[in-house]
Amino acid sequence: MFLIHRSFRTLAFPAILAATLLMVGCSGSPTGPDPDPGGGGGGNSIDIPPLPVPSALGGDVPATSTMVTRIAKLENVYRPQVFEATGLWQGEKDCSGDVQPLIPALISSQALLLQTFTNNIYDDYLPLINVVHSQSMVFQGVDGLPVLPRIERTYVQGICAVTAIFEGEALETSVHVRRDRHWALRPLAGNAGDYLLIYPQTEGIVTTSYQSGISRTETEEFGRSLTVSAGVDFGVLSATVSGTLSEVFSSSVTVSESRTETFSEGVTGKPGKVLQFIVWELVETYRFCDAEGNPVISENYVFGDPVLIRRGGAVALQSTEFDLP
Repeated sequence: MFLIHRSFRTLAFPAILAATLLMVGCSGSPTGPDPDPGGGGGGNSIDIPPLPVPSALGGDVPATSTMVTRIAKLENVYRPQVFEATGLWQGEKDCSGDVQPLIPALISSQALLLQTFTNNIYDDYLPLINVVHSQSMVFQGVDGLPVLPRIERTYVQGICAVTAIFEGEALETSVHVRRDRHWALRPLAGNAGDYLLIYPQTEGIVTTSYQSGISRTETEEFGRSLTVSAGVDFGVLSATVSGTLSEVFSSSVTVSESRTETFSEGVTGKPGKVLQFIVWELVETYRFCDAEGNPVISENYVFGDPVLIRRGGAVALQSTEFDLP
């Protein structure tokens, strides 16, 4: 049997051990139902990968389990970082009442940037190009519907006020979120190795440490893609990511800043048997994708690809029993 504990604090629970290992089921469909990751035993949790099992006493297991992938549509804001954008560049220059249109261009931002260094007729777009390359664009609204990206900026150039506008096309694909789940082996504390063997009439303590939560940088980068507002603080971004992922996958996803946790469990031997104990942590990776799980790509844009890695959402204490040698 293995015990799954949802954990963002130090853990110490009574051990519940059995003679055989009860495996967690694996979803055959990446778009199937999503039970809680703490569901555990009975073979009824179909969205968590099975734990690798040692085939012999003292036998090694892989460092990670197989992967279970789920893909769900994002019915909310999508505001990714854009590194290149193709669209219509236009605007006007007002020099003391003399208003002249800027020369329009249907071109990529990188190509337009190159033109500003070889042909000064496009110099007035340079500040707007810098804005496009430094901020996120909204491609999907709070209702999940497509949005045509548009950025407008007015700035002073000598005695002139220049208003420059970029207008782009909608995305060619709907936006989804991909979640990959796997179990990762945790080494035991005190350089005790990857597993603990408990013989009859003996007791022991299984202890390990692990990183739970998500790095601040990843939360901020991922979170900025889920809000229409710029400059929001970490607390707001954490709540946005947590709420959105919980809604997308119809299960609670807690977003907290990464920190070190300790798992400790007392275990007792069984007559005529040797028990092999292994500790696993559940690791989840989230990223934006298309309906097939591939990165979001477009003929008109080059996007950033923020990745969110959530560790320690659950901890499993695995017990496998063998006949006494």
